[in-house]
Amino acid sequence: MPKPTPGASNMCNSDVIEFLASQHIVTDIEKIRVSETDNIIIAYVGQGIVNVKSDTGTISNIHIYSTSGSIVREEKANSNFITVNLSDLPTGIYIIKVYDRNANTASLKFKK
Repeated sequence: MPKPTPGASNMCNSDVIEFLASQHIVTDIEKIRVSETDNIIIAYVGQGIVNVKSDTGTISNIHIYSTSGSIVREEKANSNFITVNLSDLPTGIYIIKVYDRNANTASLKFKK
């Protein structure tokens, strides 16, 4: 059976994780955390790297929140795939919220 093309709507979770992890070298597979809605996939692949992919719309904004609810980083985007480097943030628990231009959102809580 042929492997789905990244970005195709017929990707299963393992294909998504493999694709997103391949965008950055992952030294510990246990560090991968994935959040998936119908259209947006977020993967924390460790070492402060977060990959975000939208199947149907261009990603417009990414907000990173601390557990206290304050925004610690805001990124503007204009692509259906983006890598966010959070290595400069202190170790802790964060929430990433992604918005695309079609009003879809997704979020992921992760430990850095």
